[in-house]
Amino acid sequence: MSNEENSDIPDVPRIVLYGNDILRKECSSVDEGENIDKILIEMMATMYSFGGIGLAAPQIGELKNIIVWDNEWIKSKKKYESVNIMINPKVIELSDEEIPMIEGCLSLPGLEGVIYRARKIKLEYENVNKEIKTEEFLDVDVRVILHEIDHLSGKLFIDRLSEKDRSEIVNQLVMIRQSQKKKQALSI
Repeated sequence: MSNEENSDIPDVPRIVLYGNDILRKECSSVDEGENIDKILIEMMATMYSFGGIGLAAPQIGELKNIIVWDNEWIKSKKKYESVNIMINPKVIELSDEEIPMIEGCLSLPGLEGVIYRARKIKLEYENVNKEIKTEEFLDVDVRVILHEIDHLSGKLFIDRLSEKDRSEIVNQLVMIRQSQKKKQALSI
């Protein structure tokens, strides 16, 4: 489908890279009645196009409390069938038990690090039908959800790295930041 057939889907999905100030800003809540369909379409298209399993609205340049995630599609190769959309998500409970896992981020291409996160959470959010849901999540689901929720408050996974681990990726961060600045200069 070309962009001419459906103007809501961008021809070339965009991803905001480390170095863009928008990744460090607080997002605002989605208001009742606010139309976010275009944002949701772009978020899902971007997540799948870049091979991700989660995406937060700031990663496409939107400062809204929205996350999408789908950790099943990579195995099943079926996009959009198990996508989760969470609007205005709020963590209600975090388990004391934390587990380490390697995380990466589409906004920090090529970087990974071991991050400790809760094993279990209880979350409240709105679904696309504007229904308030309260659910519990475990393990990898928790990992993806908390990673994306961090984006909504201007945090990146690298902020959770140990000082030693972070010092080891400084050169890569500089390269990503320079790439972002070039990208911004070209779009002016």
